[in-house]
Amino acid sequence: MSNDVQLFFSPNQVFKEDIAQKIINALNAETSEILHLSYSFTHTGIEAAIEAAIGRGVPYTAAWDKGSTHGGQAKFHDSIVKKGGKIHLVKGFGSYGIMHAKVFIFGRKLFMGGSFNFTFNAQNNNYEEFLIVTAPDILAIAVTAFQTIYSNGATEVSGIKRPIVRAVRAMRHALALQGE
Repeated sequence: MSNDVQLFFSPNQVFKEDIAQKIINALNAETSEILHLSYSFTHTGIEAAIEAAIGRGVPYTAAWDKGSTHGGQAKFHDSIVKKGGKIHLVKGFGSYGIMHAKVFIFGRKLFMGGSFNFTFNAQNNNYEEFLIVTAPDILAIAVTAFQTIYSNGATEVSGIKRPIVRAVRAMRHALALQGE
């Protein structure tokens, strides 16, 4: 396999490749910038490493799926934003469109992403793939895509409206899942 592309698979008990730890290691090593696209994000170790990076002064900018930001993911959102991270919530197009990308870009020099959601299930229960890429041409495409997706989102409402909006969002998400 080329040095600029590595491919990994989960679940960990089958493939013995701790993808979450690879992400955490990259978060812990990053010193310049973290860009993040996330559909589902509830892995506590990854969240702690993001908060630690922000605490070290590393800018964190993210676009998360709007429909998935409730429950545990909403708690992560609030904690990361409180620490100084910038998160836009993004919806795809049409009635059922979602922001389904799962990507980290570190310092615009390292891409990590694939079907792997940033969750315990992706790490331990699901068959997922995950790429680590350092090829500059691929990174340029990924950064441009990140900027486009981020610019199509917005920060979440704050104050008393936030829990109401999240409750409605959680109900819509549950109803959409029933229709699948």
